[in-house]
Amino acid sequence: MHYKQVYLSLGSNIGLKEENIKRALKLLDDDKNVKVVHTSSFYETKPWGYINQPDFYNCVSQINTNYEPAGLLRLIQTIETKMGRKRDKKWGPRIIDIDIILFENIILNTEDLTIPHPWMEKRAFVLLPLMELNKEIVHPISKRGIAELVEAVGGEELKEIRRAV
Repeated sequence: MHYKQVYLSLGSNIGLKEENIKRALKLLDDDKNVKVVHTSSFYETKPWGYINQPDFYNCVSQINTNYEPAGLLRLIQTIETKMGRKRDKKWGPRIIDIDIILFENIILNTEDLTIPHPWMEKRAFVLLPLMELNKEIVHPISKRGIAELVEAVGGEELKEIRRAV
């Protein structure tokens, strides 16, 4: 069985944020086709997109899986629904948000899923924890290394993020 290396971004800004993320990680790890390998520190971040909402806790987790991208997306959406995620406002408050950031070096663009995540290069709350886990990551499309991506985000984005736990 060939396991594929995947990086997921997890975030929460409703209720007990740290516990919500830990519960989502446990639900992922409980699936026989997923193994949570490493998880970054938790970071407290300002909302992105729709800003009139509570701050988020975010982290990145490296998992190994034998799912293909569409199967992993279905599992993620099942976990989000099970935890009470509502999709009523784009970039709005959520109990849990799980995004596939990188899936091996796959480049995929379907109606349901884009890999690498289309916003990853703009989000310090994804890049910093990703760099914490693996300083050797190279974006499969832009071919820029993770340190270069973090530097490019720079400025206010990086000032707004801090370790939460």
